[in-house]
Amino acid sequence: MRKILLLAGAMAAAMPVAAQEKGTVEIGGFGRFTRYDGSFSVSNKRENSYGFGGRLGYFLSPKFSLETDASFNATDLENYFTGQVSSPIRYWPIHLRGMFHAPLGNKWNFLIGAGPVMNHFGNSNNATVKTIFGKDFGVGGLVGLRYKVNNWLSLRGDGTLDLIGSPRNGSDEVQALGPAAAVGDPSSNTHLGAQLGLSIYPNSKCTKRLDAIDLMPNTASVQTGQAVNFNVTGRLCDGSSTSPQVTYAVLPSGTIGPNGVFSSNTAGTYRVVARTLNGKLADTSTVTVTAPPPPPPPPRLSRIEISPKGSNLKLGESATYAVTGYWSDGNSRPMRADECSVSAEGNPTASGWTYSWSRSGDYGVTATCSGNSDRATATVRGLSVVLRAMFGTNKYNEASAVDRMSLDQVAENMKTDQTIRVYIDGHTDWRNSVKYNAWLSQKRAEFIQRELVKRGIDKARTVVRAFGECKPATDNGTEEGMAQNRRVELNQIETASPEPAGTCAETGPAGASKIGRPGE
Repeated sequence: MRKILLLAGAMAAAMPVAAQEKGTVEIGGFGRFTRYDGSFSVSNKRENSYGFGGRLGYFLSPKFSLETDASFNATDLENYFTGQVSSPIRYWPIHLRGMFHAPLGNKWNFLIGAGPVMNHFGNSNNATVKTIFGKDFGVGGLVGLRYKVNNWLSLRGDGTLDLIGSPRNGSDEVQALGPAAAVGDPSSNTHLGAQLGLSIYPNSKCTKRLDAIDLMPNTASVQTGQAVNFNVTGRLCDGSSTSPQVTYAVLPSGTIGPNGVFSSNTAGTYRVVARTLNGKLADTSTVTVTAPPPPPPPPRLSRIEISPKGSNLKLGESATYAVTGYWSDGNSRPMRADECSVSAEGNPTASGWTYSWSRSGDYGVTATCSGNSDRATATVRGLSVVLRAMFGTNKYNEASAVDRMSLDQVAENMKTDQTIRVYIDGHTDWRNSVKYNAWLSQKRAEFIQRELVKRGIDKARTVVRAFGECKPATDNGTEEGMAQNRRVELNQIETASPEPAGTCAETGPAGASKIGRPGE
């Protein structure tokens, strides 16, 4: 209890006052909800009751008052007395309290009070009905909140607790009426209540007294050497404001002038105190002073990107690469040759960051800058055309379908670049013998060779190779697969000396057709 009173006193000293003048009278009314002690009933049904009441108070000072209140609750105890289902009760609690009003701002007060309580239980109108009647005494406590609407009206909510040491329902007279066995003989009762209502102050006065001061800002955060400007506003009891004269102080150290400008060259947490000249009112603020942050480190290269990421080139065609650097501060710029190295696979011809390849293949190009790297790819291809000449089985001088536009393009490219030479590779499916298929693939390749010659290509720039069934493009196990294997492929010759065709053993399954044809 002592700690509670000390806390309330500290709050009252620190918070703005919203209290009544000495001699103010409080008249109020309220609605009340009572939760009776469990000994009042053997069941929880209807043991709570709603009622109403009124209060009368007198302020000894702005923070202390005496008040009394009385209320009426009616309820009905079920199965309290043996053989009687219903027992009506008329309950009149009367309190006398000493009250402390702790300000919580200009409008709110925290209320705490205690004092004696008398409970009066009225007789029933029906003399034949057993009920609880008479009086008992105890002590009660109250906590609540009051909201000040204006000088003469406030809204108030309270919670009460009444402890009855010798309850009326434990008296000999009530016990003689025969309570149910489950009720027993209570040694004490504890009643809880909640009250909500309005209070008026018919003789409330405002003398333009300075009730509180507010130091602004409440909190501040600055760096060493920076200033904070404080100002004070005074609040009068009528809710108006003024600019009072105050003195400033800083704890534990620091500098603040009479005009409220604070600064400190030492990092830490400081309390700025403003106090009226008479020393009765004060308010505080907290200032956190921090050292300025160190200068940011110089931006570092966080990643690089080489471009283009992917290139599709012809033999001898060149690609020029660029590298972009991205820094930790969000900036980016093109990297210079003295900042980065770029290397390429495949022994290309290089000029700075420009590369060209003389052999087809897939090559990587890697850029490295200050520990960061990125990679691009270059796909280099010579003239490579797969002619899906859909020859019928054992056919070689007439194709059911030839991609002649592609063949025309091959001829056009060879006319443009007179150095291009091509392989014309003939293939078959696995039917018939190896020897026969070699002959058949030769005939198919020669057919395509004649088509190129018709388009103006020197026959000496072509090399016919017959692979027969030795290099299938797909599975020979289906008709569709065998149709794709009956093909002719054109590829640019990238070596100084053309490579010969290869031979292979029989690849067909047991029982495959071995139809003889000319050349078998």
